[in-house]
Parts: sequence; structure tokens; C-alpha cells
Amino acid sequence: MVPAVTRLPARDVGVLQVRGEPVSLGYETMGGFVAAQDDQGWYDTGDLGYLAEAEHVVVCGRVKDVIIMAGRIIYPTDIERAAARVSGVRPGCAVAVRLDAGHSRETFAVAVEVDVRPRNVVVVEPGMIPKTPSGKLRSAHTLALVN
Repeated sequence: MVPAVTRLPARDVGVLQVRGEPVSLGYETMGGFVAAQDDQGWYDTGDLGYLAEAEHVVVCGRVKDVIIMAGRIIYPTDIERAAARVSGVRPGCAVAVRLDAGHSRETFAVAVEVDVRPRNVVVVEPGMIPKTPSGKLRSAHTLALVN
């Protein structure tokens, strides 16, 4: 198999396509034959990836898992990497999933495995955490946000 003819600049994410003798022409369904390749023999894997050094292909996600919020494409792997940097999150145990796929206002959820489990985690909009005029956190006032 060979990588797609359309090449992106190094490390730009794109859809991975393959072609070659090992790639299936298609498959049989109850409704008949369904082609797996386009008219030039390319098979769309549904995977996202990029070319790294020495032409190595790095698979970094699936097209169907991409989150679109306010016109921005957000890759779950970016969210997962950020979550994995939080102290107490177990390595390799953070996953982001898109919610409301295909709706005008997609969103996402994050699931993580942690060593110490809190009773509740609440995500609030910027500026919602109560602080004193000098910027200190007001824990007693924050209780209303998490109960």
C-alpha cells in the first residue's frame, strides 16, 4: 500500500487513504455489492493522521470522533493529553467523547481514571469561581457550585 497522493505539509492532520492489491474492492450486503474504493482505487480509512519525520505515518484519531464547536475542529486526543497532565489521572486513562454529534451545538465529555476519586467534579464558565477582591479562592462560597 502507498500513502495518498495528496500530501499535506509535515504534521498537518488529514484523512488517511490507502490503495493497493490488499485493499478490498468492496463488500456484499443484503442490498447488493457496495464499493469500498473510489474511482481511482483509494480507500478512505476514516482515520486521521499526519506525516512525521522520515515519512512515518502517525494515526491520531478517527474522523467520526472529531468534535466541532463554534466552527472549530477539536481533536479528542488534544483534550485527552490535557486531562492526562492533571495530577492523579492515571497514564493512558483519559478519553474524550463527542456528544450531540451532528447537531448545531456539539459538545464533549471527558472520562478519566484517577487514584483518588472526588465525589463530584463541576466544570463552570470562566469567572464563575468565587474569589476575594485580592484574587484568593473563596472555598465556602464555591460549595454552592458543587452541591
